Amino acid sequence: MRYLSLFVFILLALTTAADAEISFSPRQAEIIPIVGSSYIDRALHKEFWDEFPTEFTSDPAKVAEFEAEMPKFIFAMDEYNRSLLEAAEISIRNSEPTRTERLRSAEENVVRLEPGDLTGQTNAFLKAAADGSPFEFSDGAKVISYDLIAQMISGSDSSLERSQLLYTQKWSPIPKTRELKGIRGSLASALPLNYKISKSPEDGYNSTSDHEYSLTSSDGLISITGIQNPNGDGGTLKLAYIAFKTIYNAKTMRFTFPKHSKFKGLDSVEFEYIVDVDSTAVSTSTRIIYRPSDQYFILVHSISDEKFDVVQARRTFESSLELGQ
Repeated sequence: MRYLSLFVFILLALTTAADAEISFSPRQAEIIPIVGSSYIDRALHKEFWDEFPTEFTSDPAKVAEFEAEMPKFIFAMDEYNRSLLEAAEISIRNSEPTRTERLRSAEENVVRLEPGDLTGQTNAFLKAAADGSPFEFSDGAKVISYDLIAQMISGSDSSLERSQLLYTQKWSPIPKTRELKGIRGSLASALPLNYKISKSPEDGYNSTSDHEYSLTSSDGLISITGIQNPNGDGGTLKLAYIAFKTIYNAKTMRFTFPKHSKFKGLDSVEFEYIVDVDSTAVSTSTRIIYRPSDQYFILVHSISDEKFDVVQARRTFESSLELGQ
């Protein structure tokens, strides 16, 4: 949901907090869109709840009221966002702004929960979709295309799950088996994964498309990327070539030589390297797996600064990774 205008959601959250005789701090107002767009972890959740006054967090009745009220806004905004994206697709197809009954109903529901005006924002979004003009998102202006809409929709479930965790005082995410669409695999994770797909060839892989699942935390980023290899060339030599190509493209400060290993019966290579990012040393631990049945490469990356054990983080993350043969 990172592309959607989150100011509306922040406004609703602030008003809801006021109704419960509390107010969100400036830092909490910053955390809300971070959770909606990218990640949540125990540290960020704790920081959010530590910002509340003790008289609120120590009162079970007030906390219970807050936890009961916030989902109403979360689900209302989620339905508004999804219906807006659906209407945007239709607007592109019709080459004119098109409001659906679902969007009208979702908009009315949001306004009923918290009086306000979404009309201007909705109209601007649909107009940009219809005429192909750039729309100003939180991370810059973008043209609203079918591919962009598909990527936004794919993040809706994860965003909703993260928001529900944020507004519950007890930190208790439940481990789930997450399907890795496109990769033909699954992964056990207590936190939702971000997902994106690209059809652009990537240098070094000769790929036609890739699917990326990532998990961000205060410590760093871990991701699994599946890359289709149409040439059908794989095996240990190809894995080594990709490893060195990755190291070369990253302009590394130092690296370890790729080491061949087996990952649940499949050939793989493991290696680490460090790059300089704005005068900060950033470490990466990578495993590249080759699945010969469909000429598919699966890359597992763990990225963080040198204070974090990226190798252990990657191995822990990939331990529950199951790949179709």
